[in-house]
Amino acid sequence: MECSTKVFMTNMEELFSEQCVDKDLECIICMETFTNPHILISCFHVFCRDCIDDCRTRDSKCPICRIEFEAEQIIPSPEHEKLLAELTQDIIKKTLITEKPKEKQPAPVESKSSDGIEELLLEEQVDIEEISEHIDITSVFEGITALNCSNLRNLSARGEIRLINVSANSVISHKNKILIMGSPKRLSAFKKIEAKKKICLVFTSSDYVKSRKSTVATRCSQIKYIEAVKEVTLSGSTVSNITLEAYFEEENPIAQATLDLIKHDEGRENRIEGLISIIPPENSDARNPRVQLSITGKGFITGKIQFVNCRGEIRSSEKIILS
Repeated sequence: MECSTKVFMTNMEELFSEQCVDKDLECIICMETFTNPHILISCFHVFCRDCIDDCRTRDSKCPICRIEFEAEQIIPSPEHEKLLAELTQDIIKKTLITEKPKEKQPAPVESKSSDGIEELLLEEQVDIEEISEHIDITSVFEGITALNCSNLRNLSARGEIRLINVSANSVISHKNKILIMGSPKRLSAFKKIEAKKKICLVFTSSDYVKSRKSTVATRCSQIKYIEAVKEVTLSGSTVSNITLEAYFEEENPIAQATLDLIKHDEGRENRIEGLISIIPPENSDARNPRVQLSITGKGFITGKIQFVNCRGEIRSSEKIILS
């Protein structure tokens, strides 16, 4: 079922927050998930580093048990950092990929070698895992699901593409969406990612990402160039350049474009370091239409914002730093 990019990101954050409460990974001071967790060696209670530092300026007693502590008794808690990382990975996987029973793989329509590169061509759904050789994979009518595959070449499908811990040269969904998840220790790496519908990337790096008709959302990712329609969402991600096509909301003559920089629960910064180009809607009849760019959330924009073939205005939240 198709859902908006923001709903996808919100569901993931809500599930993560619920799991953190269940696993005692929430700071008693700020009532949020631990950010840079530190432990008091005097009593072994854990807090966000900023929270306990701020607390100590007013009272040098543990907020939970009231045992006194000194500054040197506040030390990092790698155990809680590891638990948060593992939980993040688990939640992302549950949100992105719905496990389904393995079905018998359809016989390939064609399998050939061209210049030493194997090509797998199938009419139906392609499900693969644990492949490390250079190979081109095409699903003519359905989608592709891949798990733990490195050094793939080009993946192409008509339908939806879902990848976990996969690296490849290019990934293209001609009629649907793309969901990709790497890992905190090793980003899934690509040169080109392109889809007709939305693209969601987690722990991913790519030179080029393009959604022809929809939004792009990234979490803990590094992208050189994004091209999208309507909205780009970042959470703990760095992007060099963005081209964003505005869209018309119902009964609003001013076209809208949105950059949503969601605060990351582990303190990773959102950064846009290059050129942001805002272009008018493809279906605009006006010669020089009005476009409003809304920048929400928290992050840093260090490059230039330009409006191409349109009259633009910017609305930005107070936590967006423009330089």
